[in-house]
Amino acid sequence: MLAGGPTAVGSGTLGGGEGFLYGRRSLARRLVISWPLSNSHIPMTSGGVIIQPEVVVFSWQLLRRRLPTRENLAKRGIIDNGPDTKCVWCPLASESEGHLFGGCNFASIIWHKVFRWFGWDPVVPSDPLDIFQKFCVGSGNGQRIKGLLAVWHSVVWSIWRARNELIFNAIDPVIDDVFDGIIRQSWK
Repeated sequence: MLAGGPTAVGSGTLGGGEGFLYGRRSLARRLVISWPLSNSHIPMTSGGVIIQPEVVVFSWQLLRRRLPTRENLAKRGIIDNGPDTKCVWCPLASESEGHLFGGCNFASIIWHKVFRWFGWDPVVPSDPLDIFQKFCVGSGNGQRIKGLLAVWHSVVWSIWRARNELIFNAIDPVIDDVFDGIIRQSWK
């Protein structure tokens, strides 16, 4: 499914106390159990919530750090390195996946609102992979975790869309509107 061997990215314990070690492959498997590539127009479901294939592919690219962020575009020589690589919301930070979906003030506020919505500890990890793991190992049955993952997909997709609206249409997103959109998408 993913190129290369598994890379250890996190560890912890499950409800029964048994240890686990997440590799990138097992994390990617949690994104979607099976994806009908030949029928890629068919939406996938997670806990009864429809997740469009482009959102799952986007999420997979995020976890693999393969999104067309400004930092990645500069590495490929598509844009100049320097001021062109700065985050649209934090002009002092480079726009990488880690920053845009974790350390960025805009994303941090969104994640904080989502964590408060779930009644979780409002301390949000700054790495998107750590945030993803929090959604994967939530308490409850498989349906609950699938529902949590559907919300995670909605959050990262909403952050990316808000970024693109600012870059391409000069529309500065309102955090409360983005959060309300996440809630609406999660309850569809």
